[in-house]
Amino acid sequence: MSGLLVCGQPGSGSGPHLVAGRSVATGQLVLREDSLLTGPRLSSVLVCVECLGRMGALVLCSRCGLPRCKSCQSKLEEEEPLHYAECLLLQENGVKFNPQSVSEAKLLLSAVTVLRLLLRESWRELEGHSERRRNSPPWKIVEKHVVPYLEHLRDKNGNVLFSKDLIHHAAGVLDTNSFELKTLTQSGTIDRLGRCLFVQAAILNNSCEPNCSRRIVKTTIEVTTVRAVSAGEELTICYADLLQPTHIRQNIFWQTKLFICQCDRCRDHAER
Repeated sequence: MSGLLVCGQPGSGSGPHLVAGRSVATGQLVLREDSLLTGPRLSSVLVCVECLGRMGALVLCSRCGLPRCKSCQSKLEEEEPLHYAECLLLQENGVKFNPQSVSEAKLLLSAVTVLRLLLRESWRELEGHSERRRNSPPWKIVEKHVVPYLEHLRDKNGNVLFSKDLIHHAAGVLDTNSFELKTLTQSGTIDRLGRCLFVQAAILNNSCEPNCSRRIVKTTIEVTTVRAVSAGEELTICYADLLQPTHIRQNIFWQTKLFICQCDRCRDHAER
């Protein structure tokens, strides 16, 4: 886990990326990192904004009105639950949501993780593709379902906390850099669903012939080499399922990360 080097600059070439500072054998753990934040994402599943557990019925936070399961609502403030900071800010601004259906409640989830990120530090230098996202479908979702809830929030002195541009940048950072967090029940249905943001792992570039694999354990990411890596070689992972055909992978890359992969495998016409 030592000997990683950050190379490259934002906006040039492959941008910031991680390289091995020494030779690494196959099967070695090269990065273990706790998430900067976890949170829900917009999907077809309603989850608790705190534990991210699937909710079978609409249960709302008694203070802010966001979806929050009964188990999480029983936590004491002294425990500093994950939902505490955003809930307090919403209360201070007189905001209490009142979704009347599961469908309405699910639309609120897209704003929660953006707000959670805005309340943290150490993320604004991450790539968000703000200009490239403008007027795209993801940008329009943020404009419609996130900006109206967050752009009027104020601090205790009455100052507006987040500009529209900053809100869009935070949403872009999440879409570009976060990893899916999903656990399944024994029957294969979704038990827990959300996304995690890791500051270091966020700058791992994609390759469809990667030299590393990654897994998320609770809210910690572990990156392990799948072959020997030379000193000075860039560490890469694949953002999609390696078993998917090239056109499916490329569609995923473009829709979620706004790039077309140019690795050797994607340029191999025999794979298409």
